[in-house]
This record gives sequence, C-alpha cells and structure tokens, in this order.
Amino acid sequence: MNTRLSIPATSALARVARALAFSLALLVLTGCNVTRPLMSLDEDPLAPYPGTNLSVAAVDEQIEIGREELSQGRVWEAARRSLRLFEDTRLDSDRGNATMQLMVEAFDTGIKGATKPSQLDRFRTNRLPRTVRAMRTIGKAQLLLDRGSPQLAFEEVVELERTFPSHHLAREAADIVYQAATRLRERDSSFWIFWSDAARADIAYNYLVVQDPTHPHCDEAYWRMAQYDAGKRRFADSIESLADLVLFFPNSPFAIDAEAQIPRLRLADQARIDFDIGSLDRSLAEIRAWLDRHGRTGVDAARDELIADMRELEVEALRRLARSDLVVARYYDTLDESFGAHQHAARALDYARQADLEDEMEQAQALVDEHAAGAALVRP
Repeated sequence: MNTRLSIPATSALARVARALAFSLALLVLTGCNVTRPLMSLDEDPLAPYPGTNLSVAAVDEQIEIGREELSQGRVWEAARRSLRLFEDTRLDSDRGNATMQLMVEAFDTGIKGATKPSQLDRFRTNRLPRTVRAMRTIGKAQLLLDRGSPQLAFEEVVELERTFPSHHLAREAADIVYQAATRLRERDSSFWIFWSDAARADIAYNYLVVQDPTHPHCDEAYWRMAQYDAGKRRFADSIESLADLVLFFPNSPFAIDAEAQIPRLRLADQARIDFDIGSLDRSLAEIRAWLDRHGRTGVDAARDELIADMRELEVEALRRLARSDLVVARYYDTLDESFGAHQHAARALDYARQADLEDEMEQAQALVDEHAAGAALVRP
C-alpha cells in the first residue's frame, strides 16, 4: 500500500515538501554518525583519532604521538590530538596532567607562531578548557590589536570573561583592554553619528577599572573617563571618576591635576545665578585645600600655571558666593526684612573683600549701611 502523500508535482507545496523531506532525511542520516568537529573544514584531517576509554598503554601512545607532532612543528595536530584525548578519554590524574601539559604547550607554540587572528579560530572555543581558552583569546586579541581592530580585541576579552570570570590571565586581559581603549581614543573616528571610537574607549576604560581596579593604568583610565564625561557635560560622572583617581591613586601623575579639576567642574555645573550655596562652599574649600597642599611655586612651569589658574578659580568662587548673597539680600530688601537683608549683605561683603571685588563690595556695603539700624532692632 502506497502511504506517501499525493501532491501534484507542479505545485509549490510539493517542492517545499520535497525540500523539507530531503533536509530531514539528510539530518537523520548524518546524525547517526555525528562527530564533533575540532577544526574548521579547511584543515587537514588527522588520523587516527584516539577513541573513548582507551587502555593505559593506548593513552600513553597517543600522548607520545602528540609530543612527536609538537617536536616536528605540527603544533595544531598535537593540539587537536590532545584536546580529543582530553575530551573523550577517562584519564587518571597523571595522564590528565600530561595531556593538559601537551595541549598547553601546543597551543602556546601555535599562538606565538600565528600571524592572523583567523589562525586561532581552528577550534570551537566553547570546547576548550579554561586555561587554553584564555591563552587563545589573549593571543587572538593581541593579533587583532596589531592589525588595527581594537574594538574586536576588546570584545574578545569581554566574551572570555563572561564565560570564565576567574581565568588565570586576568592581568594580560586587562592589558589588552587598556591598549584597545587607548587606540580607540587616539583613533576617534565614528560611524555616521553613532558609535564613536571615543565612546567605545570610554566603555573600555570603565570596564578596566571595574574588572581590574589595581591595574597600573587605572589612574589614566579614570582620567580619560573624566575628560570624556566633562566634554559631554556629565559633570557629576566626571567628578566621580576624578575623586576615585585621587582616592585610589594619590601618587599618580594625574592626581594633582585631577584634584584641581574637581572644584572647577563643580563651578561649571552651576550655570544659573541662583547658585547652589552648598556646592559653592564645597568648591571653595577644595580650591583652598589644593592651594595649601600644592600651591608652592617654582616646582615647574606647568605647576606655576596651574597654581595661577586655581587662584583665579578661588576668586571666581568668592565672586559667585558674594553675588548669591547679594541676590538674597535684595530679596529681603524688597520685603523690608532688614535683618535678613543685612545678614546676607554682610556675608556678601566678606566674600567680596577676600577677593578684592570692588563692584560687589560697593553693592554689599550699600545694603549693609541701609539695613544696619533695622537689623539692630530685631537682632536676636
């Protein structure tokens, strides 16, 4: 009895059905004897493979064959053999260690001899042991850097550490991230208006300080992040990065400049005349603390210039504080509240005198004189 579906040969449905049937049959037939590929299809086949549950003598023989391949310069064949042996055979401790040693030596030799990143894509990365996976990733990422692909190098490291957060090459991975971030920052190109290299560099620097906060270049990473955020007018984020730099790397060559930049950014964040008095007071205290610590001139020309800038910044902070109190004093003046007007005018006068601000001193003195008598009557 013919149980096949009767579909006209000319119909589109028949052609689709035949294609699906053929695909299913091919899958079933090939699935009966599936072997997991160890290398890409363009690699030369290696025979014989070690099988599962080999005898001790057979395992030792396969290890010796792998060592011979390695000594002959057939490093990827040795790597392939050791990986298959490691995966498919129940090895005792000694032979497992010998197999892993062979695999590490083979991969190390192959990675050092590779000239293109694609040469390290021979093996499925999800099948490599953690040690070998880390070696392969660092080697490939370095080749990507050398070939001008810092973003791809960074992504290789991120993928590795997503899978193996505690791999043994953490510092080498951090070095790759730092190099990638630096090259992205120096290149600073963009695709249309999206995904600028500067933005990618900022992400990489942030990744570095989170993943390896003791890395010797984290101080520079904090500095670069702060400059990027300041350029985007994200002053709070910039201040946070600078504060971390000063806290964690007080001896960094960036530390003195970072400490000076913090109050400057606080003032830059105060764009309106109704200033945040708390932020202004904090900025003034930070400026004066910086001048106390680093205000000695004659160290070098750059330091002298920075000291002059900080003294100008101190004057600007005092000017803003004086003007802020003048605004409040005038408000109380319109309400005929002599005590409040006198109190704020007197404080504005004090700030103005500290910075020798003639206009502010004149305005504040006038309000102080005008409300002195009224303030004396209601003084608590």
